[in-house]
Amino acid sequence: MTIRIQEIAEHQVKYFEEQALDQIETLAKRLEEKAQELRKKKEDIAEGDDIGELRISQEERISWAVNDVENLLRNLNISQLVTTTYKLGKAKIELKNIEKNGEEQES
Repeated sequence: MTIRIQEIAEHQVKYFEEQALDQIETLAKRLEEKAQELRKKKEDIAEGDDIGELRISQEERISWAVNDVENLLRNLNISQLVTTTYKLGKAKIELKNIEKNGEEQES
């Protein structure tokens, strides 16, 4: 019985480790995409003050770029990674307790 519980606990640890790594990769991809967008905006801003007939200033375009970054940071859903990290830590503690109890029962 203890071996089965230990296997489940090990599976949980592995699952949360994989989840955390996947979430980090997703964050990295989103940041890379936004970096490319920002570089493009920088080039566009450097080319001149107006977009077609709209006559939008460089300051306004820079402000829009800053706003894009702020929105990205708000929408990265870092809280999900924090929650997964918490669950991973909890699962590791539970696994250690199961392993410790199994060793005590064997002796």
